[in-house]
Amino acid sequence: SRGRGPRIVAIGGGTGLSVLLRGLKAYTDNLSAIVTVGDDGGSSGRLRRELGVPPPGDFRNCIVAMSDAEDLVTELFQYRFDQGGGLGGHSFGNLFIVAMANVTGSFEKALYESSRVLLVHGKILPATMANLNLSAHMADGPGSLYTSILPNLLVKGIAEAIENSSATKAYVCNIATEPGETEGYTLADHIEVLQAHTFPAIVDHVVANYYSVNLEPSFRGGPVVDDGRPLPHVELVPAHLGDAEHPLRHDSVKLAQTVMSVYHGLRMSSSPVGVATRILARAMPRRSD
Repeated sequence: SRGRGPRIVAIGGGTGLSVLLRGLKAYTDNLSAIVTVGDDGGSSGRLRRELGVPPPGDFRNCIVAMSDAEDLVTELFQYRFDQGGGLGGHSFGNLFIVAMANVTGSFEKALYESSRVLLVHGKILPATMANLNLSAHMADGPGSLYTSILPNLLVKGIAEAIENSSATKAYVCNIATEPGETEGYTLADHIEVLQAHTFPAIVDHVVANYYSVNLEPSFRGGPVVDDGRPLPHVELVPAHLGDAEHPLRHDSVKLAQTVMSVYHGLRMSSSPVGVATRILARAMPRRSD
């Protein structure tokens, strides 16, 4: 049945993209992940600077998230060396992808072959093969909204393709702000940034956490809240999305269920049940925290 599942394209990077893909693979094999190539930190940054390859880290996480391979194989792919002057800090999966790129002569072929080895559902593609470098003037610090999502949308042709597509577009908003990066950003702020850098109808739906978040006392950020401002061109999809063990992160199962509810809600939009579902979603109270 997954082979007949909906065609879904997910654009992003970092932890959020792999969390979403891990949940969605239970519903469909027709997944396409478009991954940012702006990462220049850690193991990925070292490999990028020393070997001139795209940063493999986010691709590695997506491959593992979309994989049906044995637990030991995925654990091996995520294994990180903690000693050795050259190996220390590198993950096995990053080195595997870079080695595969050298063997096949292409980073894209390396992703394809790595995905085949780990029995991946769907396709994993770089947003661009250009040597992308990010720079910013920071008044109070842009966060992953600016470094994982917008870099993909600013690649020539991607925003235009989204604008011309008849597909339904949904944005999954962070549960919490990022200290020193998106502090003070509300739900409306996130949407306004997306629209300002692309076009007003960049997304049709915004999936947002609408339940209390238990933050550690030492955490300097806060929950992303709905401050009541209107969200032009966007329908709000409120849901309980937090991970019980890591409340600042999305729970992959809950998030995938919510994304699929958007898909099925559209398919049922002409039925009384579909209409009732949408009315119920809009009637849910805003968080008081």
